[in-house]
Amino acid sequence: MRITKIFLLLSCFFIAVNAGFSQEKLVPMYSNPAIINHLKQQPNSFCPSKTSDTLELPFLDDFSNGSVYPDDTKWVNNLTFINQTLALNPPTIGVATFDAIDAQGAVYERAVGQNFIADSLTSKPINLSAPHNDGIYLSFVYQGGGNVDAPETNDSLILEFLSPTTGWHRVWTTEGTYNENFISVIVSVETEFLYKGFQFRFLNIASLNDDFVSGRIGNTDFWHIDYVYLDENRTEADIVIDDVAFTKPMSSWLSDYESMPYTHYQSTTTAMKNSISVAIKNNFNDGRYINMLHFTIVDEWGGNPDVPFDNDVYNLSAQQEMSIPFPANGSIGQYYSFPDYQPSASDSALFRITSNFTLSETDPTFNNEIIYEQKFYNYYAYDDGTAENGYGLSGEGTRNAMLAYKFINKKEDTLRAVQFYFNRTLNNANQKYFYLAVWADNNGEPGDTIYRRTGIRPEFSGAEGFDTYDITDTLLVLPEGDYYVGWMQTTEDFLNLGFDLNRDMNSHIFYNIDGVWKQSSVHGALMIRPVFGAEFAPPPTNITPVVASASEINLYPNPTNGIINFGFAEMDNIIEIQVFDMTGRKHKIISSPTSKINVSDLANGMYFIRFCLKNGSVSTKKIVVRK
Repeated sequence: MRITKIFLLLSCFFIAVNAGFSQEKLVPMYSNPAIINHLKQQPNSFCPSKTSDTLELPFLDDFSNGSVYPDDTKWVNNLTFINQTLALNPPTIGVATFDAIDAQGAVYERAVGQNFIADSLTSKPINLSAPHNDGIYLSFVYQGGGNVDAPETNDSLILEFLSPTTGWHRVWTTEGTYNENFISVIVSVETEFLYKGFQFRFLNIASLNDDFVSGRIGNTDFWHIDYVYLDENRTEADIVIDDVAFTKPMSSWLSDYESMPYTHYQSTTTAMKNSISVAIKNNFNDGRYINMLHFTIVDEWGGNPDVPFDNDVYNLSAQQEMSIPFPANGSIGQYYSFPDYQPSASDSALFRITSNFTLSETDPTFNNEIIYEQKFYNYYAYDDGTAENGYGLSGEGTRNAMLAYKFINKKEDTLRAVQFYFNRTLNNANQKYFYLAVWADNNGEPGDTIYRRTGIRPEFSGAEGFDTYDITDTLLVLPEGDYYVGWMQTTEDFLNLGFDLNRDMNSHIFYNIDGVWKQSSVHGALMIRPVFGAEFAPPPTNITPVVASASEINLYPNPTNGIINFGFAEMDNIIEIQVFDMTGRKHKIISSPTSKINVSDLANGMYFIRFCLKNGSVSTKKIVVRK
């Protein structure tokens, strides 16, 4: 999700790119797939923090920990989204984003009509008792919108402090606006808040867009904060971030794709970029000298030796951000190419590329390293796997509209499937049938239809948000060259395809509404991937599923018409019980000791009950409510 181009949503519900009734549209996301996929892989990460120790000063977080959730050693809740791509011009890599989506990746259930309190980010208790009483200030930087939808003027970002006697106090707020750069804020912590157990929290007031077509309702009103710093012996002028840091993720080392089949990579000498670059910012008020920029490439599956590189040194003046190329002179091919071997997984290989730097002066090191995984799977991908928007053709005349996406096949191979990334929508309103289609090239635009498959619709069942639609009714061998994959619509409904703002593939996107192919007017990458070679098999993964030690929890009666009883030998080890439905929407949180759960207020249907234990394990049980 490395966004390299400013792309603002020009309205709060969609961008109509062409005039008229039928057009391309971009819409906000209704859910956050990054959070949803994280919970599938690490289900216990949704449980509350298991530690409650009071923290000592200083308190500092720049959100560079790499998780989708805040660091639970510093924060008590996980409602904000930690990411490296939604903000524009951040001072360090990683921000905490506030929006209208909850901790499970879905739009808040209360997000209807008027403005509402959405996300919050609450610190763990902090010891501010004596002798911590000299110039205690909290500073942070914030941005409205950035690379995504900006909050309206009736939305707001709020900072509150907790008093031991009178509760939460609002100490700072700002109304919604768009900011191209981050704005610095510093707030004094007054005497009434100087006690052991002090907490502070950020809140945002949000509102949904006004487009009530369920296929287009989406997330809006984004705020980003970075570099939250609380300490003593400060003044109100102490707003400079004394840190040199990476500010953006590393990008693909391939010239045209994020990923491609490894056998296809090996068949060409033009797949690599001439150079790549990393973005580093000097946040000090004086110059800093980078004395080493280092890269290491690790072959994760092939067992080849690690390959290290050192780059030239650089001077960064005060507040300067520099895009530093590697190699500084020459091309990557003079230094490195991915090894020529037959990977253990057909068509697939994986390389972990790490970059870090050191300074001649003292500098915090927690944001001085970035990691990129160069993937070679059995598909071609322009996108990086995460959608920032939804794309589609919608409106009068689009019942038979066609969407085609150009890719360049590097070697003759069998097209086995096409993967589509469809965004979830309210009530699955985009589950409409379409034809899967493949076109030949005709002088730089789609030509003859060489394949069409009927009976396809968005299903939302695949890993990473992608669904795979196999080509099993024919053997479709494609020679080297240019081809197009996409769809033919059967309705005028908005299909809401994932759209990645990272890479501008505008010249590869074509649509046809009135019998004439037109190049797209939107800038980004469609999340469509042609799959080649052998029959699809998921690549290896080092993710170990969590095995819950609470598997012996028994629920009864099931089905139930009201009360669920459960038995567990170690009831004291349960720290929280959560009840959520098939869509992942949370309905209940129970943190007090109990052996019964009242679900009589839930509608008939299937639900899940998640038990979070003190040892970090999780058990999820399925129940049926039937009245």
